[in-house]
Amino acid sequence: MMEKDISWEKCFLHIDMDAFFASVEQHDHPLWKGKPVIVGGLPGERRSVVSTASYEARKFGVHSAMPTSKAFELCPHGIYTHGNMKRYIEISNAIMELLCKYSPDVEQLSIDEACVELTGTQRLFGTPEEVAKKIRREIFENTGLTVSAGIASTRYLAKIASEVKKPNGFYQINPGDETKFMLGQDLKKIWGIGDKTLKKLNSYGFFTTAQVYQQKLETLEGIFGKTTATFLYNSLRGIENLAPGKSDHSISAETTFCFDLTNLYNAQTALLELCTTVMFRLNKEKGASRTCSIKIRYEDFTTFTVQETQNEYITSVDDLFLRTSALLQKKYEEGRGIRLLGVCISNIESKDTPRQENLIDFGEKKRQAVENSIMNLSQKFPELKIKKARLLEKIKDNGKQLCHILIPAVMFALSYLPLHGQNDYRKDGFAGCDAVRSSRSEDRLCRRHRRRQDHHHQPDQPVLRHCRRQDPLRQYQHQQDQKGRPAPLSGHRSAGYQPVHRYGHGEYPLRQAGCYR
Repeated sequence: MMEKDISWEKCFLHIDMDAFFASVEQHDHPLWKGKPVIVGGLPGERRSVVSTASYEARKFGVHSAMPTSKAFELCPHGIYTHGNMKRYIEISNAIMELLCKYSPDVEQLSIDEACVELTGTQRLFGTPEEVAKKIRREIFENTGLTVSAGIASTRYLAKIASEVKKPNGFYQINPGDETKFMLGQDLKKIWGIGDKTLKKLNSYGFFTTAQVYQQKLETLEGIFGKTTATFLYNSLRGIENLAPGKSDHSISAETTFCFDLTNLYNAQTALLELCTTVMFRLNKEKGASRTCSIKIRYEDFTTFTVQETQNEYITSVDDLFLRTSALLQKKYEEGRGIRLLGVCISNIESKDTPRQENLIDFGEKKRQAVENSIMNLSQKFPELKIKKARLLEKIKDNGKQLCHILIPAVMFALSYLPLHGQNDYRKDGFAGCDAVRSSRSEDRLCRRHRRRQDHHHQPDQPVLRHCRRQDPLRQYQHQQDQKGRPAPLSGHRSAGYQPVHRYGHGEYPLRQAGCYR
């Protein structure tokens, strides 16, 4: 069948960048091209993970979410680098602008994925296959990056099609071939079937898509429940799982901690920071949602995910924090360290979608206005960091620990230095030592004067000298030596004379001072 003879009732193009972060780094560093590049943590960093691995690194078994230490064992000669999110967002925005030229309906699924509806655009831009070729060519010319594409009658199938010939490939599922295509796929390649669902399928004797396809919906509901059963039944028949107006778009953030969180308060503080990140991203996209979920991974890598959908929409960071805190308390186990926490908002809709507003406002509109103002300020002034007070406690705690170390060290160092002010000098008779001179002639006079003094004074006898330089260290040494001795005559102090003690032959506290008789 010729491409022009294909009749598309609905047509969707799915765009997926190839190893996006690693490809950007290879493009920005030409010497890295053709070499294994691993973006994420560096070897030696505690609990760092791989964010993206280039296809050269994937040949050695390196993949996303793998601990960096394990990746280094598999690929010790790889190039490891931290990510540059600002650069990735810049390129992602440029790609999304390019896609908007071909359709008004562009749904960005992530930083490197998007779904474009091409229904009714054939007269403007040509067949869907021609549009896919144009888009892939323009992306490569503008960014130097390769992209994989898939075309199908549903968004779900278009995403799976984009994975068939990765990297830098294209695959199209023609109308009517949806079931045939799905039955030829492995269960583990079906998008939406995770490790737990796959294990459960295998435990009931389902190892191929054909075996699941032959089951009735009621049978699947009895095994997996209504939601999972409906998903499996519709997916294998090429039926869109999303209802009209719904979206599977989600926003999430998670953190792996360098050290396990061992109490609920610290876990909730980390949860608040994640809620702030997720909510600001939701406001930036002008989205709305009623569904939130959290992910908890304990020290033994046991992972729990809990989700909740309420009737009211999430309105602010505080609202999201209260919901996720309630979910955290359901799954929190006292005495177990938390290794990872994550927050997700799913089933995101547009804020412009008509919905029922609450009859009574409990201050949520004011909170929304404040958060929008903070978001706008952060975009205009990236260096401006505005955080909730609770998130500053980590800095306070670190400061306290630092003070416990620094204060004794500083006090120990200052105990060997003079701590006298200007008033102390005048009080002790040093008011006449304001002039500071450093001429060589004065130094010579001082040395001559000291040689003469050596013949007339005993080693332990104080010597009166007029000081033309201030030397607080030696003044301090003298005062320490004069403890318990009678003070010099007041006339000497008023005249600007300084008593100095000699520490033996040839050793003088004021050796470097410009002194004369």
